[in-house]
Amino acid sequence: MRELLARLDLHHGPGFGDHGSRVATLSMAVGQNLGLRESQCHRLWLAALVHDVGKTRVDHAILDKRSALVPDELAEVRKHPDLGYQDLVDSVHKDVAEAVLCHHEWWDGNGYPSGLSRNQIPLFARIIFVADAFDVMTSPRPYQTRMEATDAGEELSRSAGQQFDPAVVDAFASLGSDLLEGPAPA
Repeated sequence: MRELLARLDLHHGPGFGDHGSRVATLSMAVGQNLGLRESQCHRLWLAALVHDVGKTRVDHAILDKRSALVPDELAEVRKHPDLGYQDLVDSVHKDVAEAVLCHHEWWDGNGYPSGLSRNQIPLFARIIFVADAFDVMTSPRPYQTRMEATDAGEELSRSAGQQFDPAVVDAFASLGSDLLEGPAPA
């Protein structure tokens, strides 16, 4: 596991680990709001921390691109959940590996890599998807302007029932502003 975490930091540079940590913190808080047991919350935290480990095997030039991805590049990026699953499946609890595999599946079935929908998607993955989307929206990125936490929350609510599990969005919305508006990402 240490090797995978080191790969994440080396591949994505300083600050990337902060994304995983923020997603893990938010995910664990949502899991607690949903009544998950302590052992489940720990597995959820780990899955959220390493949810993007498959990106360590995607070309830097694609991940760092400042303009829209062409279809071949998008196809490469969309391999990262499966690549992460492959890295983890033999070394972590199955719930962790499955959450990494499914963290881009949409509630309505339009996600990837398998087009799962609703409760076919593991709960951990549904939670991570919401926390990840929030962190991406509220963090500065080369390809988009950073949103305020309130605006990102409204976007999650608008996409509930289509992209995101409505119950997870509700649990996320009940998090305190100290978590949602924590220290601004670098």
